[in-house]
Amino acid sequence: FVEQDSYLKNHKGEYAEAYSAYAPWVHQFDFRWAHDFVLKVGNTKHRLQFSADFENIGNMIHSSWGVPKNMVPANSGRILKYEGKGDNNVPTFSLYRDKDGNAPTKTWDYNRAYNAAWRVQLGLKYYFN
Repeated sequence: FVEQDSYLKNHKGEYAEAYSAYAPWVHQFDFRWAHDFVLKVGNTKHRLQFSADFENIGNMIHSSWGVPKNMVPANSGRILKYEGKGDNNVPTFSLYRDKDGNAPTKTWDYNRAYNAAWRVQLGLKYYFN
């Protein structure tokens, strides 16, 4: 578990500093396209605008882009379990294990939720004169 996590691997035998291990960076960007159409009916000009908003467009290109990661595979960061104090008043800990007896093997995993997927929204706007 320690070897697969860059912070833990580089700080073996040390105390973890507060707020030193951050969640992986998420690059999420959007794109908007809009075009105005002018229609003349009789003596009146009507203006319509058609738009398309692409949210999290990177996820449209690659399924892991723009998707945040969470610590669910590592029991939300609680990988040690307090077992109690020994005879000399020293606390003892054990590695967290799930209900099947498996220890965590990775710190981060993708949080594949609806709000992490790419979306497109189409719009039509009429401008009154």
